[in-house]
Amino acid sequence: MRNSLARRFVVYIRALGAEPIEPADDNCKTYTRRLEEQYVALKRKLGELEAKRARETGQAAIRTLGLRVAATPFPTLSPKTPSLPKKDRKPTSAQRQLMKSHPQIVHICPVCRARSGLGKMSWKTQMWAEAERSRAKERGVDLLVYECPYKPGTWHLTHRRPARKKRTPAQG
Repeated sequence: MRNSLARRFVVYIRALGAEPIEPADDNCKTYTRRLEEQYVALKRKLGELEAKRARETGQAAIRTLGLRVAATPFPTLSPKTPSLPKKDRKPTSAQRQLMKSHPQIVHICPVCRARSGLGKMSWKTQMWAEAERSRAKERGVDLLVYECPYKPGTWHLTHRRPARKKRTPAQG
């Protein structure tokens, strides 16, 4: 979305007869803001009537050619700082604390992932997983215990999905 706004400003600035500024190690958000500042300064310099005509010319070019073509050449912007892939994320402090306090009981599964992308906590016996489940239940969290499909003999916890309401034919 931001990229399309930056492209739009590039088209409008060119329609005003100027060349858009070059990005200086900007991310897209910063570059868009700098383009907007340049566009506003050019509008003030040329006057509202000229700016309106240029904007209409730019809009017509976008309608006929499409935004990507109308804004060509468009500079390559540096991408956002990449986040770690989900499988490479480090355990949370709660997970680290649990593993530190019970290293013989709990570890992180090398295959299974939680919604957050972190490795799932894995208990070496069903009894220990059930004990953790009862502690979570005291905190008001409803969990299910199940055996790891990839590493039999280890057990995971998962959140229980709320039951779906059954629809009657009258509800459609």
